[in-house]
Amino acid sequence: MDIRANDYVTAEDYLEKYPGIPFPWRIKIKPFERLRLKVLVEDRFVKNHYSCDDLILLCYLCLKDRDEITNPLMTRLQRHARNGDLRATYLLGKYYEIGLSPFSQDDGKAFYYFKKAENLGVDEAKIHLAKAYLTGKGVDKDIPKAFEIIMDSPDSTMKERLLGYCLFTGCGTKQDISKGLEHLENASRKKDGSAEAFLAESYYQGKLVKEDKKKAFDYFVLASQHGQKRCNYIIGEMLLNGDGIKKDPLTALEYYKRDINNHLCKKKIADISLMLHLPIEKSDIENLYRDAFQKGDYESGIEYAKCLLESPEEETRQAGYAILKKVAKKNHSAYFILYENYHKDKDHKSSHHFLRLAIRSHDLKAISLARESKTLHQYCEKELALGKANGEEKIINFLSSIETKENERKISKEKFKALKASQLT
Repeated sequence: MDIRANDYVTAEDYLEKYPGIPFPWRIKIKPFERLRLKVLVEDRFVKNHYSCDDLILLCYLCLKDRDEITNPLMTRLQRHARNGDLRATYLLGKYYEIGLSPFSQDDGKAFYYFKKAENLGVDEAKIHLAKAYLTGKGVDKDIPKAFEIIMDSPDSTMKERLLGYCLFTGCGTKQDISKGLEHLENASRKKDGSAEAFLAESYYQGKLVKEDKKKAFDYFVLASQHGQKRCNYIIGEMLLNGDGIKKDPLTALEYYKRDINNHLCKKKIADISLMLHLPIEKSDIENLYRDAFQKGDYESGIEYAKCLLESPEEETRQAGYAILKKVAKKNHSAYFILYENYHKDKDHKSSHHFLRLAIRSHDLKAISLARESKTLHQYCEKELALGKANGEEKIINFLSSIETKENERKISKEKFKALKASQLT
């Protein structure tokens, strides 16, 4: 049996013809067969029949499945690349491009190895060089050169995507939106997650195409299925808010959980769990908010502090107060929460201090409360006048709503007086 490019083969067929196949990435093999092939190659390694061809094949299979390789394998791969093995050189470029463990992402090294692989005759390296010149990662951006290399590259899913992007945006060539869409959709049919994410964002924002949030949602889902984890948060937001599709908080929760390492997703998981009263431990909620806060999300910091302030232990409560004071420097809504909790603890001096800070930061809850206070009414009016003079929209809307309510109250009083007068006569 001859193995030709683009044929689907079994693991045994693959090994029978190898090393007659110089480039393993040019042969298609189904995921299940790929797993069996990986086991067979690792078994040969155990029996000490491990050749350079086996090393290249195993490293490629690990790369394809995003499985990390061991340090000894990495060392051998680097040694073969130094000795001029074109396949090892190309694979090193791929590893550094995506930063798969034990390699850390390094655009400069990726470009170096792809350039070296191209010089050694690996045509597949060309499209990676084009991407580097297009994005300016690892090398100075050179869009005309990038487009030239794209056109010279062998056909591939990545070529379809980059060519589609260039035509769609007019990057390095004359803009042709319909042809660009055609190439991007071709890449999508070949399960290119990056092309699907780009199409999703274009339809969502109405960028160069008519806005279509339902179509955007479908592409976001496809991109998520094909490795674009960042799309899970956007899908969750669309489902949670009913943005272009039917609102579905439970399904949104499932998508947030798919990107649990994203601190924004952690916050949303906690928010939805509380909103829907889902069976989840309080400590788990605290941990989700804490992790999101540690990544710089101040709203999560507020929620985490609220959890701590519910504790009966004084030390834990003081930690909650400390977090709120830290967050308040960036998110002024924390001032009013500090006021509420100090007021609950009957610490009137601190509660008054933070109420004034909340008013100064033009917190509408604080202003509404303080306008009823004799001691703070004048201070409140001064801050409202300052906000109006500075053109703050929320202050202008607030004053407008107050004026509307006062007018309604006056009209009601006049109607009542007129009704009373008519009854007396």
